[in-house]
Amino acid sequence: MPKRVKVAWLFQHVLITANVSDKYKLPVGTRCEAEFYDEAGKKLDCKKTLASASEHSFHIGADLDKGKQYTCLLWFDNGEYSYDISEGLKKVKMSTKPTYAFYGKLVFNSDTQKHTAEMKPAVAQAVLKLNNVVQTGSGIFSISETTPIKYVFNVDAGTVVSVADAYTPKKVFLINNVGKAADFCVFAPDGGMKVNLQIDYNGKAENIENVTLQRERTTTLEGDLETMDFSIIITDFLDTNEQIEMNN
Repeated sequence: MPKRVKVAWLFQHVLITANVSDKYKLPVGTRCEAEFYDEAGKKLDCKKTLASASEHSFHIGADLDKGKQYTCLLWFDNGEYSYDISEGLKKVKMSTKPTYAFYGKLVFNSDTQKHTAEMKPAVAQAVLKLNNVVQTGSGIFSISETTPIKYVFNVDAGTVVSVADAYTPKKVFLINNVGKAADFCVFAPDGGMKVNLQIDYNGKAENIENVTLQRERTTTLEGDLETMDFSIIITDFLDTNEQIEMNN
């Protein structure tokens, strides 16, 4: 039987540049993952390269058959302690310390070598902000166990999927100044959801009930730990002119 030889012109090296909005800055250590699917929806085991391109983007390269339609699913986060992608980008699960995450989906034809994809926030953010601190100490900011999160994220669908496994994100914080004390991110369904947020500090626990969390939005509890009196402020995701934090 004659040996099969690959013909170079039948293949195309495709380069995708995946961008977040200029209002976000991706810190060193951001993880990028990409999955390629053919027109029939079959996941491809193709050779690919992933490389940071700027503070706002990654380059994703792949060798594909020329002249065919493909779908690329894309995901940015800060690593395995934030999200578990071991089951693929159609079932992204929250890990122990969920922070920022972005997703993207691109349908393209490989006749064209260069493409761009826009990444969107995949999560809602909850922030604890303090106006008055009179002593040092530590506490816990969390989702109450009465309203656990029961979602994974499907990048292909661009939304969450309900699952049986429940998770309650929490963040330990140290008190030494005013301003943002703690934050975490969660998956939220289209249209948002109501949760109970809990603050434990110096032997006191306060439950703030029916707080709305929405994808691409930041919900901030702003107030005083001594009185446990907080107001609720909802803004665009990470609309604080700050760099995305990598600290866990």
